Amino acid sequence: MKRTVFTFLILLIAGSALAQTRNHPQIRTGKWDFRVQTRYIASKETSDDHGASLSMEDDLGWGFGLGYNFNEKFNLGFMFSWRSLGYNAQAISQDDPNDLFNYNGTMDTSSMVISGFYTPMEGTITPYINGGIGWIGIDSNIYAGSNGYCWWDPWWGYICGVYDQTYGTNAATYELGVGLDVKLNHNLFVRIGYDHGWVNLDAYDGADMFRFDIGGVF
Repeated sequence: MKRTVFTFLILLIAGSALAQTRNHPQIRTGKWDFRVQTRYIASKETSDDHGASLSMEDDLGWGFGLGYNFNEKFNLGFMFSWRSLGYNAQAISQDDPNDLFNYNGTMDTSSMVISGFYTPMEGTITPYINGGIGWIGIDSNIYAGSNGYCWWDPWWGYICGVYDQTYGTNAATYELGVGLDVKLNHNLFVRIGYDHGWVNLDAYDGADMFRFDIGGVF
Protein backbone atom coordinates (compact mmCIF):
# COMPACT_ATOMS: atom_id res chain seq x y z
CA MET A 1 0.00 0.00 0.00
CA LYS A 2 2.77 2.46 0.93
CA ARG A 3 4.63 1.69 -2.30
CA THR A 4 1.45 2.26 -4.34
CA VAL A 5 0.83 5.65 -2.72
CA PHE A 6 4.44 6.66 -3.25
CA THR A 7 4.30 5.73 -6.95
CA PHE A 8 1.00 7.60 -7.40
CA LEU A 9 2.49 10.77 -5.90
CA ILE A 10 5.46 10.60 -8.25
CA LEU A 11 3.23 10.24 -11.31
CA LEU A 12 0.84 12.98 -10.19
CA ILE A 13 3.55 15.54 -9.53
CA ALA A 14 5.46 14.59 -12.67
CA GLY A 15 2.37 15.17 -14.82
CA SER A 16 1.70 18.52 -13.17
CA ALA A 17 5.27 19.62 -13.66
CA LEU A 18 5.27 18.73 -17.36
CA ALA A 19 2.13 20.78 -17.87
CA GLN A 20 3.35 23.85 -15.98
CA THR A 21 7.01 24.12 -16.86
CA ARG A 22 7.17 23.34 -20.55
CA ASN A 23 7.80 27.03 -21.30
CA HIS A 24 9.43 27.97 -17.99
CA PRO A 25 13.01 26.67 -17.79
CA GLN A 26 14.61 26.65 -14.36
CA ILE A 27 17.79 28.67 -13.93
CA ARG A 28 19.46 27.84 -10.63
CA THR A 29 23.14 28.67 -11.10
CA GLY A 30 24.32 31.16 -8.50
CA LYS A 31 21.03 31.12 -6.57
CA TRP A 32 19.95 29.86 -3.15
CA ASP A 33 17.06 27.55 -2.45
CA PHE A 34 15.01 26.99 0.69
CA ARG A 35 13.01 23.80 1.21
CA VAL A 36 10.62 22.32 3.75
CA GLN A 37 10.63 18.57 4.03
CA THR A 38 8.76 15.65 5.52
CA ARG A 39 10.44 12.34 6.20
CA TYR A 40 8.54 9.13 6.78
CA ILE A 41 10.69 6.74 8.80
CA ALA A 42 9.86 3.04 8.78
CA SER A 43 9.51 1.08 12.02
CA LYS A 44 12.60 -0.74 13.23
CA GLU A 45 13.61 -3.39 15.77
CA THR A 46 17.06 -3.94 17.20
CA SER A 47 18.59 -6.18 19.88
CA ASP A 48 21.96 -7.07 21.38
CA ASP A 49 23.71 -10.33 22.23
CA HIS A 50 22.46 -10.27 25.83
CA GLY A 51 18.78 -10.17 24.88
CA ALA A 52 17.99 -6.49 25.43
CA SER A 53 15.78 -5.14 22.64
CA LEU A 54 14.27 -1.96 21.27
CA SER A 55 11.28 -1.62 18.95
CA MET A 56 10.62 1.79 17.36
CA GLU A 57 7.39 2.80 15.68
CA ASP A 58 7.18 4.45 12.26
CA ASP A 59 6.85 8.21 12.25
CA LEU A 60 6.61 11.32 10.08
CA GLY A 61 9.41 13.78 10.78
CA TRP A 62 9.87 17.39 9.68
CA GLY A 63 12.73 19.58 8.62
CA PHE A 64 14.02 22.42 6.48
CA GLY A 65 17.09 23.06 4.40
CA LEU A 66 19.05 25.86 2.75
CA GLY A 67 21.43 25.32 -0.14
CA TYR A 68 23.48 27.13 -2.76
CA ASN A 69 23.42 26.11 -6.43
CA PHE A 70 26.95 26.20 -7.83
CA ASN A 71 25.51 25.27 -11.23
CA GLU A 72 22.40 23.59 -12.64
CA LYS A 73 23.52 20.18 -11.36
CA PHE A 74 25.17 20.62 -7.95
CA ASN A 75 23.77 22.09 -4.73
CA LEU A 76 25.50 22.22 -1.34
CA GLY A 77 23.93 23.34 1.93
CA PHE A 78 22.57 22.10 5.22
CA MET A 79 19.42 20.49 6.61
CA PHE A 80 17.87 20.50 10.08
CA SER A 81 15.23 17.90 10.98
CA TRP A 82 13.40 16.64 14.07
CA ARG A 83 10.94 13.92 15.02
CA SER A 84 9.41 12.01 17.94
CA LEU A 85 9.37 8.21 17.86
CA GLY A 86 7.30 5.97 20.08
CA TYR A 87 9.24 2.96 21.35
CA ASN A 88 9.03 -0.22 23.43
CA ALA A 89 12.12 -1.60 25.10
CA GLN A 90 13.25 -4.56 27.17
CA ALA A 91 16.17 -4.10 29.56
CA ILE A 92 18.09 -6.84 31.39
CA SER A 93 19.66 -6.55 34.82
CA GLN A 94 23.46 -6.77 34.88
CA ASP A 95 23.28 -8.83 38.08
CA ASP A 96 20.56 -11.28 37.03
CA PRO A 97 20.00 -12.07 33.31
CA ASN A 98 16.55 -13.40 34.17
CA ASP A 99 15.48 -10.08 35.64
CA LEU A 100 13.71 -8.32 32.75
CA PHE A 101 12.20 -4.87 32.70
CA ASN A 102 9.84 -3.68 29.95
CA TYR A 103 9.02 -0.04 29.39
CA ASN A 104 7.85 2.32 26.65
CA GLY A 105 8.01 6.00 25.89
CA THR A 106 8.72 8.64 23.24
CA MET A 107 12.18 9.35 21.88
CA ASP A 108 12.98 12.84 20.53
CA THR A 109 15.66 13.22 17.88
CA SER A 110 17.09 16.20 16.03
CA SER A 111 19.83 16.35 13.41
CA MET A 112 21.96 18.93 11.62
CA VAL A 113 23.49 17.68 8.35
CA ILE A 114 25.69 19.20 5.65
CA SER A 115 24.07 17.92 2.47
CA GLY A 116 24.77 17.86 -1.24
CA PHE A 117 22.49 17.19 -4.23
CA TYR A 118 23.71 16.19 -7.67
CA THR A 119 21.52 15.89 -10.78
CA PRO A 120 23.36 14.26 -13.71
CA MET A 121 21.19 16.01 -16.32
CA GLU A 122 19.13 19.13 -16.87
CA GLY A 123 15.40 19.21 -17.49
CA THR A 124 11.97 19.51 -15.95
CA ILE A 125 12.13 16.11 -14.24
CA THR A 126 15.59 14.80 -13.35
CA PRO A 127 16.93 12.05 -11.09
CA TYR A 128 19.21 13.09 -8.27
CA ILE A 129 21.71 11.63 -5.84
CA ASN A 130 22.15 13.16 -2.41
CA GLY A 131 24.49 12.61 0.50
CA GLY A 132 25.10 14.15 3.88
CA ILE A 133 27.18 14.05 7.03
CA GLY A 134 26.41 15.63 10.36
CA TRP A 135 25.29 15.24 13.95
CA ILE A 136 22.22 13.75 15.64
CA GLY A 137 20.98 14.20 19.20
CA ILE A 138 18.79 11.54 20.82
CA ASP A 139 16.74 12.10 23.99
CA SER A 140 15.03 9.05 25.50
CA ASN A 141 12.90 11.21 27.85
CA ILE A 142 13.77 8.75 30.65
CA TYR A 143 14.34 10.52 33.96
CA ALA A 144 18.01 10.55 35.01
CA GLY A 145 17.97 12.68 38.14
CA SER A 146 17.91 16.38 38.95
CA ASN A 147 20.54 19.06 39.23
CA GLY A 148 20.50 22.38 41.02
CA TYR A 149 21.69 25.69 39.67
CA CYS A 150 22.03 29.26 40.95
CA TRP A 151 22.67 32.64 39.42
CA TRP A 152 23.15 36.17 40.67
CA ASP A 153 20.41 38.70 40.02
CA PRO A 154 21.32 42.37 40.62
CA TRP A 155 17.88 43.04 42.18
CA TRP A 156 17.04 39.81 44.00
CA GLY A 157 20.45 38.41 44.83
CA TYR A 158 21.10 34.68 44.44
CA ILE A 159 18.27 32.71 42.78
CA CYS A 160 18.40 28.93 42.70
CA GLY A 161 16.36 26.27 40.96
CA VAL A 162 16.29 22.61 39.94
CA TYR A 163 16.07 21.06 36.50
CA ASP A 164 15.45 17.43 35.52
CA GLN A 165 17.87 15.44 33.37
CA THR A 166 17.05 12.65 30.93
CA TYR A 167 19.15 9.91 29.37
CA GLY A 168 20.35 10.77 25.88
CA THR A 169 23.34 10.78 23.58
CA ASN A 170 24.91 12.48 20.55
CA ALA A 171 26.43 10.74 17.54
CA ALA A 172 27.69 11.25 14.02
CA THR A 173 25.21 10.53 11.25
CA TYR A 174 25.59 9.88 7.52
CA GLU A 175 23.05 9.49 4.74
CA LEU A 176 22.75 8.62 1.07
CA GLY A 177 19.68 8.84 -1.14
CA VAL A 178 18.20 8.88 -4.61
CA GLY A 179 15.04 10.43 -6.03
CA LEU A 180 13.40 12.77 -8.52
CA ASP A 181 13.73 16.54 -8.74
CA VAL A 182 10.59 18.06 -10.30
CA LYS A 183 10.47 21.72 -11.37
CA LEU A 184 6.91 23.02 -10.92
CA ASN A 185 7.66 26.45 -12.41
CA HIS A 186 10.50 28.92 -12.70
CA ASN A 187 10.93 29.25 -8.92
CA LEU A 188 9.26 26.25 -7.25
CA PHE A 189 10.30 22.60 -7.11
CA VAL A 190 9.61 19.38 -5.26
CA ARG A 191 11.85 16.41 -4.54
CA ILE A 192 10.63 12.89 -3.86
CA GLY A 193 13.11 10.26 -2.80
CA TYR A 194 14.43 7.50 -0.61
CA ASP A 195 17.25 7.97 1.92
CA HIS A 196 19.10 5.62 4.21
CA GLY A 197 20.73 7.12 7.28
CA TRP A 198 23.48 5.59 9.39
CA VAL A 199 24.13 6.51 13.02
CA ASN A 200 27.46 5.88 14.72
CA LEU A 201 26.00 3.92 17.65
CA ASP A 202 26.39 0.23 18.52
CA ALA A 203 22.74 -0.16 19.53
CA TYR A 204 21.25 1.56 16.47
CA ASP A 205 22.67 1.35 12.96
CA GLY A 206 20.28 3.63 11.09
CA ALA A 207 16.91 3.82 9.32
CA ASP A 208 15.15 3.92 5.95
CA MET A 209 13.34 7.16 5.09
CA PHE A 210 10.97 8.32 2.36
CA ARG A 211 11.16 12.06 1.83
CA PHE A 212 9.06 14.77 0.21
CA ASP A 213 10.55 18.26 -0.14
CA ILE A 214 8.96 21.41 -1.47
CA GLY A 215 11.13 24.46 -2.02
CA GLY A 216 11.79 27.72 -3.79
CA VAL A 217 14.75 29.30 -5.59
CA PHE A 218 15.71 32.89 -4.89
